[in-house]
Amino acid sequence: MNLKKRLSKEVSIIGFIFGILLIITTSFFLQFSQSFDDVLTQSEPALDALNHMLVNVYEDHILIMEYLQTTSYAESLAISQALAQADLKCEAFEQNMRNLIETKKITDEVLIEDYQNAFSLHEQVEAFRDQLISLHEKEITTKTYTSSQKREILGQYTDLFDESTLEFQSKIEALQTRNTAVKRKLLAQSRLFVVVILLLLLACVLTIVRKVRQISKRIIEPVDQTIDATKQFIAGEYDFQIKPNTNITEISDLQDNINAVFKAVNTVAKSDETQKKSIQKNLLKKEYVAILDFLAKMETEHKKVTMRDVKQQFNITHPTALSRIKYLEEHNYVRVQKEGRDKCLLLV
Repeated sequence: MNLKKRLSKEVSIIGFIFGILLIITTSFFLQFSQSFDDVLTQSEPALDALNHMLVNVYEDHILIMEYLQTTSYAESLAISQALAQADLKCEAFEQNMRNLIETKKITDEVLIEDYQNAFSLHEQVEAFRDQLISLHEKEITTKTYTSSQKREILGQYTDLFDESTLEFQSKIEALQTRNTAVKRKLLAQSRLFVVVILLLLLACVLTIVRKVRQISKRIIEPVDQTIDATKQFIAGEYDFQIKPNTNITEISDLQDNINAVFKAVNTVAKSDETQKKSIQKNLLKKEYVAILDFLAKMETEHKKVTMRDVKQQFNITHPTALSRIKYLEEHNYVRVQKEGRDKCLLLV
């Protein structure tokens, strides 16, 4: 298979799997987030309404105490107007909650029941408040003595006021506690989602790296085999042929082409000895060819060449010069002849 296509296919499969997992994970996260958001969305208006009820009963209590102290209609009228304004605000909150419940924007039955119980209690407090206002107004306008009735209703009002404030505070604290817990869960879930995404991404990257390494390994083995074959060919084994053992198109094509070159060179080398030597020389590394060219030049000038001359000419160390001369000697390019204390190099 074509290497590029294979790599693209492997990466595409991994990317597809990662994408599916990402979609599933995101879907679950969004579902949970939506459920938590619904809880917060439904509880916020109820919490606002309960807070307003609590503030309203306190404000009404202060105003009603002031109202009961008035002695003239003008004084009581100003307080009555303040109470009427407060009632309008309450009606706005109550109307908003009714609309949310009727339109199914609030569906939490426990929340609805808690609000309705609180609303009923608030209405009872306002009912006793209104009775006190009515009795005191009657007393001011008609000069009728109503103190005993007011005292009795005031006692009931006070008891109900205490009960309602405690109930409202309890419900508000319970809602706030629940909302805080939901927000913590939502935050924890968000962090978990980030961790899961990072783990998925890491797994995807590691899988891709692993696949690339596997493919690289499948590439390296035949490449090493090809390199070894070229070394043997350069060493003079012109009849050597690479045995293809890969299904990677590019490498198998390369090996087939190299085998064709090996075969052509081997045919020429077998048919013509001069051509064979020329081929062998051309296949030598440039450092070996340089030494042979230097020896040939010195030979035309009828000058002897020693190991020292080679070292000086190419500015190489003694071990390097010895290694290169030994290689050329083993492959029958030069021979070493000892003359006195010197070793002279001669072309074969």
